[in-house]
Amino acid sequence: MQLKDFDVLVVGTGPSGSVLAKELARHCRVGLIGRPTQSCRRIGESLPAAARRILTDLRMWEEFEAAGHRRSWFRRSVWGGPDVFERDSILDPDGAGWHLDRDRFDSMLFDSALSSGVEYGDSAWLRRLHYCEGDKSRRWRCEVETASGLQVIYSRVIVDASGRSASVVRRVGARAKRRSKMVCFYAWFDECTQEHIGATLIESAPYGWWYSADVSNSSCVVAWHTDSDLDCGRPRNARQLLDLARDTRLISSRISGCVASGALHVAPAHEQWATPASGLDWLAVGDACLAFDPLASQGLLHALVTAQEAAASVLAYIRGTKESLADWDSRVQVILAAYLLQRCHFYALERRWPDAVFWTRRHKFEVLESAIDDND
Repeated sequence: MQLKDFDVLVVGTGPSGSVLAKELARHCRVGLIGRPTQSCRRIGESLPAAARRILTDLRMWEEFEAAGHRRSWFRRSVWGGPDVFERDSILDPDGAGWHLDRDRFDSMLFDSALSSGVEYGDSAWLRRLHYCEGDKSRRWRCEVETASGLQVIYSRVIVDASGRSASVVRRVGARAKRRSKMVCFYAWFDECTQEHIGATLIESAPYGWWYSADVSNSSCVVAWHTDSDLDCGRPRNARQLLDLARDTRLISSRISGCVASGALHVAPAHEQWATPASGLDWLAVGDACLAFDPLASQGLLHALVTAQEAAASVLAYIRGTKESLADWDSRVQVILAAYLLQRCHFYALERRWPDAVFWTRRHKFEVLESAIDDND
């Protein structure tokens, strides 16, 4: 990317950044920057069947369907009691969802953005950001570090799609608030049993909760969610993760006799939201705007939906609707309030360990003001 001006500069190359950039590129000059995705294997995510409508709107449904992502036919859970509950996709009017190959899915969105005319700064990342009074077409002076050195880019609007790092949110003086210290330990395993093929498994435990999905007929991913400051249940390698999972009911029946096919990975899994989520000539989307607890299984769908809606808000603003960016923050607050109510409901269902720190913390989550200011 050479020195130039943009109508919109998008910071972040994940799903929300790629979709928003693609949608805007039909109408204005769009730049996209972000450090390249780590080459290590990433945990896949579930995408509900309702995403088909969005992918169709984005003109990517046929490509997505051809990618052959594994279908998620039903969900089994042990939550709030010892019994196994099952929900079949036949009860969903949209049908079965998918277990995604995240690398393939993210690459599809990113490549589609570039083919739509988005200009990408290869391996570029935002170093400094300065708001400029005067010429409204050059509101943001962005110092961008690239492989060839420091470059300066001007943009009328800047969009934060940088994920939980919320790099623009923090730089413009807004706050990234988080609630919980949850982290996710995960690894892949081969030679799994055939008992739960096609199923997503969820199971609560005294110090957190488990997730598992099959990625083929004989391999699966297993993920353990707990708080980073709890001493109990912190595996150091994939073998220890497997040993912890043997104390479960559902997960253990899938992994009986299996072997690790890679290293243990750790990822942040805390809730977080931007306050505000938009301001003078900027807004946030995806996890930079609102990062869900993984239990919600809505992270990717949220990224796609908010990217589409935010693109419309940015375009309206550029075309003269001054209040459209302020309205975006109001829209995010509605999403946040609905999410927190649902999330509190699901955690409240589990009361078997009333003295366990992990669960008492979540049973106290009642108001937004309990959020932790995470601006450091």
